[in-house]
Amino acid sequence: MKKVVLTGRKQSPVMPWRFWLVLTVEEPKPAARHPEQLCVVGVDVGWWRVPDKSKIRIAMTWDGKRHRELLLPLSFWKKELGEVSIAHITSLSSQRDLLLESCKQKLAELLPEHPRAKNKVAWQRTRSGGLVRFLHELDAATPAAELLRIWKRDNDQLLRQQLMLENAFNHRRKWFNRNFAAEFAREYHVVGIENLNLVQMSSREKTKGEEKRGLRRLAQRRKYAALGELFDAIENPMAKAGGRVVRVPPSSTTHTCSACGKPFDTGIDGRLGVCPDGHEADRDKNASINIFSQTCRAL
Repeated sequence: MKKVVLTGRKQSPVMPWRFWLVLTVEEPKPAARHPEQLCVVGVDVGWWRVPDKSKIRIAMTWDGKRHRELLLPLSFWKKELGEVSIAHITSLSSQRDLLLESCKQKLAELLPEHPRAKNKVAWQRTRSGGLVRFLHELDAATPAAELLRIWKRDNDQLLRQQLMLENAFNHRRKWFNRNFAAEFAREYHVVGIENLNLVQMSSREKTKGEEKRGLRRLAQRRKYAALGELFDAIENPMAKAGGRVVRVPPSSTTHTCSACGKPFDTGIDGRLGVCPDGHEADRDKNASINIFSQTCRAL
């Protein structure tokens, strides 16, 4: 044992402290293996809601013998919070938006000549932080200040619930990722994953999302999928176990048939694809096989 540390953090000022006792243990690295003795697996990551819509598929793997998938539940029950789900979190966020717009409308009626309310474009773009600053500017005895205090109280209550649910959901996701990665470190010596630019993908979806509501929802789903967190969860235990992570180019993994190498059309729904030779497969399974093949060639 190298080190023992007691650490803690708070999700927000309104939430309780959480403490952890961290033990650092140094383990000897295993001896290097010949490439023919290595156990290899290819991992295709993404976000797809399974047909019954109760879970989402975050990863699909292929190790040359079988496919496995990492499924994250969209809803679960926690004793102190009740139902924890993305739908519940989204509902609380929508309630805060409605509360904000209602407060802004009432303020515009109470203070029609105020410079803030007269600038309709800026007023329309005002968010929670702007209303809090507006509250500090007003005389505390005015009806507008009272309206803002009521809005802030209700908004803080909804925000507190939203943060607690997000925190519980994130902890559950991390638990799934850690167990998934720990199993990889025990069974495989080499893991192949796509060399994705997550920052660029997120930025592109955010820009497009301003124009299309569907892409905004896609960006939100990627946020909860936290693919970067999954990559870290895979790389850390593999490094500790003496394994290796191979990054492969993502350009040809999804749209290339794993059976014949010809273009792979994923179809209208984007799940089941087919190539000109008639090979038909799930797009994630096809991609995981391609990643596996490229990883083996890179060794």
